[in-house]
Amino acid sequence: MPEIKDQSCEAVLKFAEGNHYSAQHSHQVAKLALKFFDGLTNLHRLGPSERSWLNCAGLLHDIGWVGGRQEHHKRSRDMIIAAKELPFSGPERIMIGLIARYHRRALPDDDHKFYADLDREDKTRIKMLASFLRIADGLDRSHVSAIEDLSFVVSPERVIVTAKAAQLSPVDREAGKAKADLFEIVFEREIVIGFFLPVQLLPA
Repeated sequence: MPEIKDQSCEAVLKFAEGNHYSAQHSHQVAKLALKFFDGLTNLHRLGPSERSWLNCAGLLHDIGWVGGRQEHHKRSRDMIIAAKELPFSGPERIMIGLIARYHRRALPDDDHKFYADLDREDKTRIKMLASFLRIADGLDRSHVSAIEDLSFVVSPERVIVTAKAAQLSPVDREAGKAKADLFEIVFEREIVIGFFLPVQLLPA
């Protein structure tokens, strides 16, 4: 279940369930995206509203699959923005929808629908939050929720991400690195991803 358990989150979950979302993957992606947010506060300096948007975008990023895989990221965006049953204002739904939209494929561009209408500050917030969601989605490319926790070491040149995992998944690590493109542009740091596998002690 998602970390935020308020009335807003209940409405988001109801909307997600109504659109047949993949619960395990979506909750894992939301969890990992929030790990990035919480672990890198000195880099992004965003607040609780943005954290909530990121959580909701993580839960809803794949709802566009109800119409098929092709361009499901754009469909997710449009569904979120149009969903007046969600307990957010119109501008908030646009922010959440755009964060979800950029979990895959093209990076934010000034010509893109809805994004083009934002001011510079909101565009920056979208890019930062979407960069966390992109990597989180890559780190669960296998859809097996192998990663239990993330830790971070930040330097002026790079961010070293260590994933504590129940099992090694080269697919997840490679996809996470491949989807670090937006992060590396926004924060001007290289992402390095490593895995830590807890040692399983043999019985005496």
